[in-house]
Amino acid sequence: MNQGVKKFNSIDLMKFIMSFLVVAIHTNPLKMCNIPAVTVFYDCIVACAVPFFFLASGFLLAQKSTAENFPQIITKHLFKIVKLYLIWSALYLPLAVIHFWFEGESFLRSVLLYFRGFFIVGENYNSWMLWYLLSTIYALIFILFLVKKKVRLTHILILGSILFAIGCVIPSFVAYTGSLPGVLSLFKKALSVVVSGRIFKGFLYIPLGMVLAKKKPSVLWGILLALSGFVGNIFLDGIPEDFVVALCSAGVFILICHINLKNSAVYSVLRSASTGIYFIHMYVWTVYYSIVYQEKTYGLDGFVVTCIVSLLFSLFYTWLQRKRKKQCSVPKQIA
Repeated sequence: MNQGVKKFNSIDLMKFIMSFLVVAIHTNPLKMCNIPAVTVFYDCIVACAVPFFFLASGFLLAQKSTAENFPQIITKHLFKIVKLYLIWSALYLPLAVIHFWFEGESFLRSVLLYFRGFFIVGENYNSWMLWYLLSTIYALIFILFLVKKKVRLTHILILGSILFAIGCVIPSFVAYTGSLPGVLSLFKKALSVVVSGRIFKGFLYIPLGMVLAKKKPSVLWGILLALSGFVGNIFLDGIPEDFVVALCSAGVFILICHINLKNSAVYSVLRSASTGIYFIHMYVWTVYYSIVYQEKTYGLDGFVVTCIVSLLFSLFYTWLQRKRKKQCSVPKQIA
């Protein structure tokens, strides 16, 4: 264990903030807003939420590792993410089953659709945020394989960037309605099972976070990247959104890493709360709109209620966990 690892409290604070932006992505609080300046700024900010979690994972993994123990650190984190994915997939399974039931899907088709979501897309009905875990799993396997082959981190980033670019192209290729040669047409049908190509995003952001931990770019670089991404998102319609989001996310992350916050117990609470909010909010939102509207409904009220209830659930769970640890740490009295 590396005892000299620096604590990045600013990352914990920002992850807490970003968890609410993930809720905003799914509940769309500005659905009724028709002010372009507001919606453009909002879209740019919320788009950085999930990339920030990817970058933080890669950054913190690199921070607490050395050249000798890097594969072991990655392997340990990989098993942790696999465990999380299995647990939360099981917890959200009832929503998928209910959805298939109401859609009138046959048992066989339901099973095939679920396994497609589980292994390829990373989500099923109302468990949209789980794609982050599946993308992380595949990215860590990819990184671990290359690290064991002694591939340099910068080269891993280049290879990951290529896969990220492929993932960005997939949606446009699948949505193409023109005629294609036979082989390409078959290839298009095969790719259609991937749907969004989001699964490739972790291949860029996690190694990028690792490189940022080693290179430690200056504040100026952070400002330039963030501004480039933000301006590109507003004015350069010809550039795919994922690329400008990557610039903006990297810039924001660099700036956050340069903010020094004094150590406090509150940051460990925020870290746990951000994880809880990220994973529980879709259940909270589903229950809310099912009771209030009887159908999936987006809007500000759903966002506010989901944020508040998810936060309370997360804080309560964190309190229970800490209480249990304290009880376990108390030595038993000898009779």
